[in-house]
Amino acid sequence: MMKNGHDIALLALTLVIASAGAGLFTLAGFPAAPLTGSALAVSIGGLMGAPVTIPLWLRTSCFVVLGVSIGSGVTPDVVDAAFAWPASFFALGVSLIVSMLLSRALLVRFFGFDAYNASLASSPGHLSYILSMAADSNADVTRIGLAQSTRVLFLTICVPLFVTLFL
Repeated sequence: MMKNGHDIALLALTLVIASAGAGLFTLAGFPAAPLTGSALAVSIGGLMGAPVTIPLWLRTSCFVVLGVSIGSGVTPDVVDAAFAWPASFFALGVSLIVSMLLSRALLVRFFGFDAYNASLASSPGHLSYILSMAADSNADVTRIGLAQSTRVLFLTICVPLFVTLFL
């Protein structure tokens, strides 16, 4: 819930930054421009000190819309096709484990994480779940959140580009 005019002004600033990024990426012909442009613009804005914020109710609403839109794409044909790709699913599982172990090792070796924090920081999945696990275990929530957010930002920006370039 928005508490006052200041909160509304911060949300408006965040939405303007996001819209500018989406617009620039659209003009540049970047794939998935509304997603990638807004994510990068808000991230850069935040790093530059802009007080970007999204209220919990709006974030949750966006997650619901995204979940419904993704879920609506799962048809019986998609499920049937999934059963025809066991080697792909096996490769996905192996690559997931290898990437987690490699990421964990890099975070410990080069970024000074301890093994537990590095494990949480390198675990893919639901960001808020990982952060709540970190908070419940007195782990370094800030460092884990930064590593997880960087991973999500990288995927948000790079996956549409890679798909467009290589498929």
